[in-house]
Amino acid sequence: MSDEVINVAEAEILAWAKDQVERENYTVRSLSEAIGEKNNATLSRLLSGKADEDPTQVSDVARGRIVHGIRRLMERLGLLMEDPDYLEDAARLILRWPVRKAERESDPIEFFRSLYEEEGWSLRAIGREVGYEGSVVSKVLSGKYNGDMVAIGEAFTEGRRRVLGPSMGAIIKTAASDALEQALQESLGSEYLTVVYGEPGTGKTDTIRRFHMRGQGKSGGHKTILLTTSYLIYSTTLLRQLASALGVEPKGSADVLLSRVEEKLIEDRHLLIFDEVNNLASRPKAAVGVLNLIRHLVDATACGAVLVGTKNLFDMITDHRYRYDLNMIASRIDQVVELPTASLKEVRALLISHFGDLSEQVWTTFLAGLRAESRTGRLSLRRVAVFVKQARRIQSVNGADGKPLTPRFVKMAWANTKRTD
Repeated sequence: MSDEVINVAEAEILAWAKDQVERENYTVRSLSEAIGEKNNATLSRLLSGKADEDPTQVSDVARGRIVHGIRRLMERLGLLMEDPDYLEDAARLILRWPVRKAERESDPIEFFRSLYEEEGWSLRAIGREVGYEGSVVSKVLSGKYNGDMVAIGEAFTEGRRRVLGPSMGAIIKTAASDALEQALQESLGSEYLTVVYGEPGTGKTDTIRRFHMRGQGKSGGHKTILLTTSYLIYSTTLLRQLASALGVEPKGSADVLLSRVEEKLIEDRHLLIFDEVNNLASRPKAAVGVLNLIRHLVDATACGAVLVGTKNLFDMITDHRYRYDLNMIASRIDQVVELPTASLKEVRALLISHFGDLSEQVWTTFLAGLRAESRTGRLSLRRVAVFVKQARRIQSVNGADGKPLTPRFVKMAWANTKRTD
């Protein structure tokens, strides 16, 4: 049985190498050099199938050496993880919103109309995304709005961008997104705080938006409020944002706002999700006020809350300098989830979601740039995120939007990416 498994793996590895030569990603000579094989003729006979017709042309020792070398090459390229079906596995990592590609790329008003008519979004939910009252949204979607359509177009375009997130509708299913999704699911109906932290670029924001979107406007769907924490947020600002999200008057003193928000949350419980809370770390005194306000709301309303950010978030909450100020919130934390880092297979899936299928030459060029950019030698998703932004910009400038990524563009993108590790 083990021999059969080895033979199957060997056949697929050789098929990959043959495909690379046929597609001119490698010559027989360059592939020989890449795998450390000195005899080009032996590799050529193996890939051409002549060795299968006449097994005496390639010894078992040479076959084993070459297959092992190709396997090592595939591992270095991040193509052979648990199994050789790397492209199929990468494709399975990509999940799409229940919105067709044509709709994602269509007029933004048509995009929100599809969410309203087909996905059950309420007018109020759409209004929160585009910055207009539900009554205005209704008129726009029905074609009866007589106001400034240029401003409407800009607002709906920006709203669509927020809904779809950085990857324009592509969600990468990683170990990190699975862990975050599970933490959010377990927090529904809870009365505690959950802290989730992980590296930048692990898909936290897209995963949260997808989770939040799933419950919008649907009968029986989970109720969430999603707020992004900025560097300049104060307790009063946070209360105004919560009031607006809950549909109550967002004006008044802090005490008045707090009373309205508490009353509404007690009447209509929501899971409170705060993204990028690590932004508060640069202003620790203001952070103490905001975090203790969140803790108070959890206590007063019995609503659960999830704080999401990078490791700075966890470090801030556990900072001994503020242990007395933050002791109350630390004692309310029900679970702390550290998100795992991504694998090369997941990184490849991320690139596929942005640029379509990648040639092996593009992937090899990308990996070389990634390793050169990393000072620590570890996989940096921050670098990947910056690379994607630069590559998309370079494609746009060169009139290559929607076209396959090329090695030249990959090198240009890395050249324009400054180190921030």
